[in-house]
Amino acid sequence: SQTWMLLTGGLAMIAVANLIWVYQPIRNLITIAAFSIMWMPGYLSIGTTSVHEFEAQKDRLEEKDELRAA
Repeated sequence: SQTWMLLTGGLAMIAVANLIWVYQPIRNLITIAAFSIMWMPGYLSIGTTSVHEFEAQKDRLEEKDELRAA
């Protein structure tokens, strides 16, 4: 479902950003912190999953009520 895709995508972005953050000091790389841009969308994606799932459940309940009425 779309909720799981949002959650997995957010976790993947955070994981990649963390791996880059750990890798840079090991290789003595001095770069701008461009990887930190991935943290915010990752956390927003994870936070959006709860709202998305809540709305999906409301839609499912409305469909059940329509089926009962029919």
